[in-house]
Amino acid sequence: MGAAVIPCLNKALEWKPSPLMLNLCQRFPRFPLAVRYVQGGSDPRAGAAFGLGEIGPDAHVAISNLQNLEAARDLGSSWYPNLAARAALIRIRGEPLSPYIEELRDTSDCLKWYPKAMMLGQFGTNGVAAVPVLLAALNPTNNDIIHGHALIALGQIRCRPDLCVPAITPFLRSPSVSSRQKAMHALLAFGPDAKPAVNEIIVSLSDPDPWTRHMAEITLKRVDPVAAHQAKVK
Repeated sequence: MGAAVIPCLNKALEWKPSPLMLNLCQRFPRFPLAVRYVQGGSDPRAGAAFGLGEIGPDAHVAISNLQNLEAARDLGSSWYPNLAARAALIRIRGEPLSPYIEELRDTSDCLKWYPKAMMLGQFGTNGVAAVPVLLAALNPTNNDIIHGHALIALGQIRCRPDLCVPAITPFLRSPSVSSRQKAMHALLAFGPDAKPAVNEIIVSLSDPDPWTRHMAEITLKRVDPVAAHQAKVK
């Protein structure tokens, strides 16, 4: 991805929800098409923001549109494009991550905490400095919302498997279905580096939740193909 795609990505940031679709979503909020729409199924802005962030300082012409996107509140799912825009602005401006990592130390308000964690996850391996704080957020005193989004962010950053894999693995036995799902997805992101979790992944092949069982098969095949064969995973 290079400078040639900047105009296209910048234009995608200007996408607006369709008034017709918003009206339909209000009238038929449970209709599958409406649900997908309000959840951002047609919204290209987060992906465009991520792409511009990957380009970095050369995408400075998109700063104005990214600022507008960071403030947008036009869909129920706007929080995700908001954080993607914030991450892109940090990359383009070359800002340090340390102030944003420091904000994660305060877990008193989970609804304010989780978008910050997800924003740092946008940096992938460049967010490695956030790993210790995200691991601390897995403390049992925190709730499932914080646990789940810390697991997502650790999988997105996918660094320090020596620390992360042992911390993530116990969540495969969490009473929270959501936490089990997110833990499995995080281990999948670590690939073969998650081998210490193989025994617990095998246990999850019998998880009561069908999505977790399905992901356990996919994860086991990626993490340890030999163990997957022995477990008769197709």
